[in-house]
Amino acid sequence: MPLLIADVVWPALFLSMRLTASWCIALSLLLEAAALWRYARIPPLKSLAASALMNVVSALVGYILIPVAGLHFEEIAHRTYNAWFGWGTFNLVTEAATWVLAVGLSTALEVLVLWLVFLMPWTRRTTLVVLAANAVTVALAWITLAFSVPQ
Repeated sequence: MPLLIADVVWPALFLSMRLTASWCIALSLLLEAAALWRYARIPPLKSLAASALMNVVSALVGYILIPVAGLHFEEIAHRTYNAWFGWGTFNLVTEAATWVLAVGLSTALEVLVLWLVFLMPWTRRTTLVVLAANAVTVALAWITLAFSVPQ
């Protein structure tokens, strides 16, 4: 995926580029399909189809939504704790908040797909399964940023 040209960068912008990478989508697809099959008790083929559609929707919508949400969070951070402590944009608090935003938004989108397209009930169990799978996938995307930062 080509890098965006921007005058300002923030953690969610980097993360969104990593989350829409083909390896990340493939890993998400397999991890979520296995989790849906094993823990949400969805048949294997249905869990694979659900995971594929969930990840397509999450990648397409999240490519815009995650950076925008991160930018709005960054506006708040700039006026509060970044100003109080003299921190810049890239700090542990902002990066943790970006992870929480990405996991939360991805989970909401993916459970919505399960509910609307596959007519599955919106249960706590299914939500927690998708949340856990997204938490792992987003964490792996973050870890790869430590080794290969977009230039």
